[in-house]
Amino acid sequence: MVNISINSECNNNCKYCFQKDYHKLNKRLTYEDIEDILDWSKGSPRIAVLGGEPTLHPDIVKIMRRINDEYTSCIFSNFLCETEVLKELLKIPRMGWLINSTTTNENLKDLFEENMTYANEHLKIGKLSLGLTLIGEEEHDEKYIKNLVRLGKQYPNVVGHYRLGIATPFHNEKFKLLNFDKPIKRFYELSKEETPDISIGFDCTTNNCQISPRFLGELLEDERTTGLRFGCHQPIIDVMVDKSIKYCSSVPDDFIPIKNYRDFRNWEECYNWLTEFRNSYMQTNNYFCKTKQHCNNSICQGPCIAMTEHFIRQENAC
Repeated sequence: MVNISINSECNNNCKYCFQKDYHKLNKRLTYEDIEDILDWSKGSPRIAVLGGEPTLHPDIVKIMRRINDEYTSCIFSNFLCETEVLKELLKIPRMGWLINSTTTNENLKDLFEENMTYANEHLKIGKLSLGLTLIGEEEHDEKYIKNLVRLGKQYPNVVGHYRLGIATPFHNEKFKLLNFDKPIKRFYELSKEETPDISIGFDCTTNNCQISPRFLGELLEDERTTGLRFGCHQPIIDVMVDKSIKYCSSVPDDFIPIKNYRDFRNWEECYNWLTEFRNSYMQTNNYFCKTKQHCNNSICQGPCIAMTEHFIRQENAC
């Protein structure tokens, strides 16, 4: 799968965001740039459009129509777009929506609700996947868990899936493993009570060393849980707004040394290189995990590559 980051700016300010520096770049891909990336991506099973906040791009409707004509398409958005833009995007058939429900911009909270109301009344094909990223702070997590489930209950025609993520380390901060059993259980119980027909999933289960294996087993047994996987996932190619390639959004900026996607003939060649790079890296570092170095957890087989890199940097700094 190929993700295209079409712009860097964002109109939200999430506490967990790992791209705050990225948002300051104030860059956009042109429509012609995106056409070239799509040509490079031929054969990809899906094209996802990200930002920043992609609905801020002046050509967003044209871009999504173009992608949707040839690929399975989806957009990652905070749903804080102008309602007229939303109306045009909702007319695009089969296009998937992955929505961040954490609206922190007080001036735009009413707009979010207006857009949800409109989508609930007019979206005829498909449903929204509504997401939340937990940060391990009880007050923050509780507030947005309640809000996520409230949205699912208030807009039942359009919310078909919940996605939970766990904030991963970013920049040069020292990383500390947290246990997320409590907030996830809170979400799980509340959603089961209030919105039992909405399925649930996780953005990145490579963080499963932050959830107890027993609780993961409970989640797997629930028929609502979808797409729950363990260990390091296959690479997703992120083409950034500066045309460089990233492994995934939680990897440090200087980790993958691909300055331009055209360093490879096509996305498949890039994908194969990333797969080999990841496997070699994890093997060389022996699934290095400073906090859990004596753990015999047969489920996770070590942390994700982003955690591995941060643990090594933290160890070397000591």
